[in-house]
Amino acid sequence: QPNPNARVAGGEASDTVATPPPVATQPVREVRTPQTMTDDQVLARVRADRQVPANVAVRFRTRANVAEGREPEQVFALGGAIVIHGPAYQGGQGYFFFEAVAAEADLLSVETADLTGDGQHEIVFTFKQNLGEFQRDILTVLQLTENGIQPLLRVEVARYHGDAERIVNAVDLRRRGRTATLTINPGETRGWDATTWPFAGFANDGVAPLLLPWVDEARRYRYADGVLVTP
Repeated sequence: QPNPNARVAGGEASDTVATPPPVATQPVREVRTPQTMTDDQVLARVRADRQVPANVAVRFRTRANVAEGREPEQVFALGGAIVIHGPAYQGGQGYFFFEAVAAEADLLSVETADLTGDGQHEIVFTFKQNLGEFQRDILTVLQLTENGIQPLLRVEVARYHGDAERIVNAVDLRRRGRTATLTINPGETRGWDATTWPFAGFANDGVAPLLLPWVDEARRYRYADGVLVTP
């Protein structure tokens, strides 16, 4: 017969063994960090969102730090629009879309350069604008901010009257290390001079005027008070 008063080694005598209460548990949910969209995924999404046909090719593709963070974004043109995306932009899950011109053929160039000295590149693009029987090229500098885009400069750099008459300024976007400078020279003229130039002045439309070779000198732009200006 077991002795009811016998001691259990290391403890008091006991008729029962206490069972620990059950521990409440919560289901563990797997947390997945959203993956940055690949270049192909972004392009497919832009085409679907904006109804851009597959035969419209990507142009002027480049990588530069134009948005928040230190990682570079991809910048490219699709039709007449400029698209920006990257891991730091909206967590890699979105893109920026800016309709620069209506027609793809009118978007002449897209590049980037740090013209403000803040370490982030600005978007520099040139497009053609029809003025009835005349045409002009406009160079635009945009800065991407958390609130959207901020125009820093709009300047006319060429004017045409068919193939016979034209003035084309020389644009010198020179990169020096991490920053860049912008200088515009009067450039070349064909068919027009001081006596045959048909315009009395330039429209007050927010676009800096074309440089005329017979009267203007080169202009170098610098950043001041939120815009690019000349001395």
